Amino acid sequence: MNTFAANQIYRIMYSSEDLKRFYFQYQTEALLHRESLQSFCVKNKVPYNIFQKWFKDTH
Repeated sequence: MNTFAANQIYRIMYSSEDLKRFYFQYQTEALLHRESLQSFCVKNKVPYNIFQKWFKDTH
């Protein structure tokens, strides 16, 4: 079950902890296969701009 799937009708609020887990998921699943972060976000229905802002603010 993908915890990052977004409902298209309602706006989903992502906590920092959600995004931290998503980034770990990206590192363990997609990075090794050279999948881009943008592609991984689209596939998991996580808005790239939200993730990008979180990453910039925390790293």
